[in-house]
Amino acid sequence: MKAHPIFARFYTALERAVAEGEREYREETAGRAEGRVLEVGAGTGANLAFYRPDAKVMATEPEPNMLRRLARRARAERPGTLVVRAAAEALPFPDATFDRFHPFRMPNAWLAGPHVVGEAVPDDGGGAGPSVSPRLGPAEG
Repeated sequence: MKAHPIFARFYTALERAVAEGEREYREETAGRAEGRVLEVGAGTGANLAFYRPDAKVMATEPEPNMLRRLARRARAERPGTLVVRAAAEALPFPDATFDRFHPFRMPNAWLAGPHVVGEAVPDDGGGAGPSVSPRLGPAEG
């Protein structure tokens, strides 16, 4: 993905402006994620503070400027978070690596097509399955 330094700065400012309005939503989504969590399109890491302490978070972001901000925030706010440069349509993880999938308004996944989110389906063993953002909705499969 091509770097967009102005977008990264704008995104950070926008994130601050909407932080309070997003609090409840982040608590209901990221705050409920347990186990091994994959956050796709993590941006600059606004969700990091909301994950449960016992969650093992892997955050992906394809845009290099956003990724740098995400990595700094992860080191400061949630040490142990693994940060990886990856686009939603080309995740470098084998199947069944994660217990939860957290796509927080990830335009890169929307643009990639429904197969990206369609691969995140609840398991058949009665487990909790992935946490899919209600604003994004479940994938049709």
